[in-house]
Amino acid sequence: MITAAARSGTFNTVKYDGLPLAPDFGPDASGSFRDHVAGGLFRNISYTATTVELQNLRALQGDTDGDQDVDLSDYTRLATNFAPGGSGLTWTDGDFDFDGDIDLSDYNRLTGNFNPGGYTTLAGVPEPTSLVLIVAGLLVLVGASPGPHRNR
Repeated sequence: MITAAARSGTFNTVKYDGLPLAPDFGPDASGSFRDHVAGGLFRNISYTATTVELQNLRALQGDTDGDQDVDLSDYTRLATNFAPGGSGLTWTDGDFDFDGDIDLSDYNRLTGNFNPGGYTTLAGVPEPTSLVLIVAGLLVLVGASPGPHRNR
């Protein structure tokens, strides 16, 4: 997160891992937008009066637009794209089981998470560097723990 006394304007281009993010959903009046990467992983750029924040967010099945709720707009997107014999469809179309089509399996996943009021289980996805540090820390802990004691 970048914090300042005041923010004016937005970045022309936001890159993540060397690739520019595209506003798949948005931008809104503040310039905030969501980029769907794949499989329900969204990169969210949020602008406020004093901050700019990048979040990696994993959406629940049913949340086609990554806005942290499963509501009628998500249902409408799935219903519009409903194609049991289709192919090449993606998460943002309503394919939550990754089989390329949109059928009753996808519908059941949406209805199982239907929550127009929003959900709080949207899990942040750690940055790659953070993940490496976490794994390294765990390996140090495992290596430092005493092994089983043997009686002689």
